[in-house]
Amino acid sequence: MSEIKPDRHFKRVSDIPFKLLEEWGIKGILIDIDNTLASRDKEDFLPDALEWIKQVKKLGYKITVLSNGWARRVKRACQIIGVKQLLPAPILKPLVFGYKLGAKRLGVKVSECVMIGDQLSTDIKGAKKAGLKAILVDPVNPDSDLPWTKFRRRLSKEKK
Repeated sequence: MSEIKPDRHFKRVSDIPFKLLEEWGIKGILIDIDNTLASRDKEDFLPDALEWIKQVKKLGYKITVLSNGWARRVKRACQIIGVKQLLPAPILKPLVFGYKLGAKRLGVKVSECVMIGDQLSTDIKGAKKAGLKAILVDPVNPDSDLPWTKFRRRLSKEKK
């Protein structure tokens, strides 16, 4: 199996420079929720991530949530970050169709879209297979991961 590598890696969403998105020709952003914007088990979203999203929207980027989370959580996340929910939940990452559908519903080419998430085995793997740029961020609270996510994270670390 080939190694899964993000195009870039940052500690937090708020560390992603807008200049990078511009350099890559990005027009659309797909973003994960759990352990990317908030702890998996909490409703409190990171204030700096919310501010980053606010700035991204102000700069004219199109953004929506791409998540394997429950429908209610995804709907609430879209309300909190102030974006339209364009995709069903759960979206079944890393299956490619969700990423391509996300780009289409944002009205951008796949090559103009980036996925931001905290998991190599879902967020990054699916994005790369679909032809998107992919940014990995450190998990907000890995202790809140479900058992299978903890297992996948361990497998990913062993491959590095």
